[in-house]
Amino acid sequence: MPSPFPGMDPYLEHSDVWHDFHGVLVTLLRLELSRQLRGRYQVRMDENVYVHELDATSRQLIGRPDVHVAGGVVPVATATVAAIEAPIQSRLPVAFDVLREKFLEIRDAAGQRLITVVEMISPTNKRPGPDREQYLAKRRQY
Repeated sequence: MPSPFPGMDPYLEHSDVWHDFHGVLVTLLRLELSRQLRGRYQVRMDENVYVHELDATSRQLIGRPDVHVAGGVVPVATATVAAIEAPIQSRLPVAFDVLREKFLEIRDAAGQRLITVVEMISPTNKRPGPDREQYLAKRRQY
């Protein structure tokens, strides 16, 4: 059955799929652009981090930790010990959601001058509200 929306797939914007799709596509775009622009330009990946306070009806479990430690027993002979610095701590609202969205910057290799920014418009940037306002302000700034 052909898509009812020619030129796009609205199912990719579903919250269960979007995060994975976005990360994979930005990574593949970086690889392809780097291959085509090598020498004169550099393609860099960066990310925007959005923290949203949720109202009581929107609160949900957040399931994307920065670090994950898998359970299991490590044999003593192969165990490695590493010291890490204490993390930076800050206060976040009791109910919050953290959204990370990657984007690309293309810079002149010689002077590091910004040439362009490649960013996929996320579903939250399409809907009216503070995320769209922030996106439009960022676009005006560029």
